[in-house]
Amino acid sequence: MYSDWWSSSLFFLIIIFYQYDYVTIVLSPYH
Repeated sequence: MYSDWWSSSLFFLIIIFYQYDYVTIVLSPYH
C-alpha cells in the first residue's frame, strides 16, 4: 500500500513537471 501511494504521488509530480516545462516552452518566445 505504501509503494502504491509512492508511485501515484510520483506520477502526479511527473505530470506537474511536464506541464510546467510545457508552459515554460510556450511562454519562452514572449520573454
